[in-house]
Amino acid sequence: MNRWEKKGFMGVPPASPTHDYSESVDYIQCLSDHKGKRRLSSKLTEIVKHREEQRKREELEQKKLKLLAEKKHKEILRVIQRNEIYALNKLMREVEELRFLEYSSKRSIPGNPSNSISVLFSRID
Repeated sequence: MNRWEKKGFMGVPPASPTHDYSESVDYIQCLSDHKGKRRLSSKLTEIVKHREEQRKREELEQKKLKLLAEKKHKEILRVIQRNEIYALNKLMREVEELRFLEYSSKRSIPGNPSNSISVLFSRID
């Protein structure tokens, strides 16, 4: 049995008040508890700040990924549109050649289309 147990404080350290005593008396924490609280609160603010920075970095990364995906989508769309335009140009050229052949056959211009063009331009002059 130690000296504190002899005085009726069954295994309780001398700085800790009993429950009955803390109800009747205003308990003021010692200075070391305030330092501990300050350290704890500063550590918590650091943790909150770090998490906030991490969240901002993640949002920025998500925005970058989204912009990259958009850019790839636009590039694919541009390639598709370019191929459609080339196909349309090819079809229009074929239609134009057919119309020219029809026109040249109606006008009864002999020869292939390249000669026909030169003959037409020579008649215009």
